[in-house]
Amino acid sequence: MLLREVKTAGRVSGPEQRVGLAEAIRTYTIGGAWQDFADDWKGSLEPGKVADLRVLDGDLLAADPHDIPEMPVVLTVMDGRVVHDTLRD
Repeated sequence: MLLREVKTAGRVSGPEQRVGLAEAIRTYTIGGAWQDFADDWKGSLEPGKVADLRVLDGDLLAADPHDIPEMPVVLTVMDGRVVHDTLRD
């Protein structure tokens, strides 16, 4: 979404269809839950909703979009439970 690059060729396909980071995150979280008719119990971090999230070791807003997939995961929470935490391991 951010880059619209063809991975095999490295060229941009539909550059006018690129979206910013905030819109991409919203599409994958709240938008995905809405599409599943499940936005009342997932898709955003709010009391009473399932809490599945990942914390990356890096600044998404400052990072080159090419580098985001390689950022290490430092914390993973599934259904409100910490299942991976490199700071405590």
